[in-house]
Parts: sequence; C-alpha cells; structure tokens
Amino acid sequence: GSLWIGSSAGVVVVLPVARPPLTPRIAGPAFLGYVGHYDGVRYLIRAQSLVRRLIPHQSTAEESVFEEITSQVVISCGKGMEDFRDNDGLRTVDSSYLIVWNYPEES
Repeated sequence: GSLWIGSSAGVVVVLPVARPPLTPRIAGPAFLGYVGHYDGVRYLIRAQSLVRRLIPHQSTAEESVFEEITSQVVISCGKGMEDFRDNDGLRTVDSSYLIVWNYPEES
C-alpha cells in the first residue's frame, strides 16, 4: 500500500507501506511530487477506475478481445500550483487547483 501525505507547504509525499501481520511499516524511499500547491494541501482523494482496451491482434471479426486495466489516481486540491524544481518555473496563486497523479494498481 501507499500512504499519501499532503503538507501545509503544498507538498505531496508518498510513502510505500508494507503490511506485516501486526503493524504497517515504511517499506522504501519516499516520493516527493515535483508539482504541488502554493499553499497547503486541502485534501487528497483516491479513486479507482477500470479501463477496457481492445487487443487487435487477438480479436477476430466474430469476437473482440479486451484487456482490463485497473488504474488508480490520487487527486489533491489546494490554492495555487507550483513547480518545485525551478524557482522561475510555473507558479500560480490566484485560484484553487486540482492535481491528479495516476499510478498502477498495487499487487
């Protein structure tokens, strides 16, 4: 699993979490988003979707074969948006923004 943290500075941090029998523990290095909010993260929402994609080389005129792909996204909301990689980069402070991260299904 993953623990998603939105900070008061607008940064989003993701920590991989292992689930041993008794208590969860951090299982690897943290991921810091390069893009965040100018002000604090107001909320994080996790959503899941199922996408069906046609597989042409396995489909025939009589039968279509589809691959099902599970996709997860996390949406953050906060005031403004900022690119933390560059001091002269993207920076807006005038309204609220949604930032969407897409990541593969955890197995």
